[in-house]
Amino acid sequence: MRAMLEAIERTQAVVEFGPDGVVQRANAVFLALTGYEPRDVLGQHHMFFAGADGVRSDTDAAFWQRLREGAAESGVFLWRGRSGRQLWLQVAYTPVPDRKGRISRVVAYATDVTQEVAYTADLRQQLHAVDRSQGVVEFSMNGTILAVNQTYLRALDYRLDDVVGKHHSIFVDPEEAKTENYMAFWRHLRSGHHDSALYRRLGRNGRVVWIQATYTPIPDANGRPIKVVKYASEITAQAIAPERERRLFGADVAETMAAARAAPALL
Repeated sequence: MRAMLEAIERTQAVVEFGPDGVVQRANAVFLALTGYEPRDVLGQHHMFFAGADGVRSDTDAAFWQRLREGAAESGVFLWRGRSGRQLWLQVAYTPVPDRKGRISRVVAYATDVTQEVAYTADLRQQLHAVDRSQGVVEFSMNGTILAVNQTYLRALDYRLDDVVGKHHSIFVDPEEAKTENYMAFWRHLRSGHHDSALYRRLGRNGRVVWIQATYTPIPDANGRPIKVVKYASEITAQAIAPERERRLFGADVAETMAAARAAPALL
């Protein structure tokens, strides 16, 4: 047991509080992590680490009341280091009873997860940006629609309950859905390969919508594909513009040739 405690002291940030929330001890790892000296923190209340605004869920009275009653608490909390530096810590608060069973102290074991929290926040912002600008659809590996964002629903003029639980083929011409190419498309995705192209899709009431999309299989921890996520941009106007230009050009050519053929008769 002593060896285990010594190992924890060497590797884990540890700070001990009295049942009133006042710091009684802080180990070297905790001090190095937060940048404090022992004199900075000993005798300070736990609120000292919450910063000037004191906004942190582990500082409220109910939280400490639960600890005094012997209930362990854990979570990711924002702490203030020296000079106001913000630290996100994964903390486990463990009430320790005395011989009479009364809680005599609370030991907090902390791990710095600041980088992980920052990475997660950045990733969340990126995903939010994608969600605002692109259509996103999640499918099971057999093509059943699991989730659809509002951007995609607006592009095809569907409601959420129109599509969730339906097969991807509701977006496809019924004749195309029967083809070998369409079945091969889903076999390709189930094998873990992505597919990216310009696709002709059908919105509500059969309206033709052109999308530039990428279908990406998402693997589980063992590398086995468990779902497909589609990221799509609706580009109907751009897609049909070349065809419109070809039709107009063809009409101009036909008109010119007709005029040329008629010209001798006018002479």
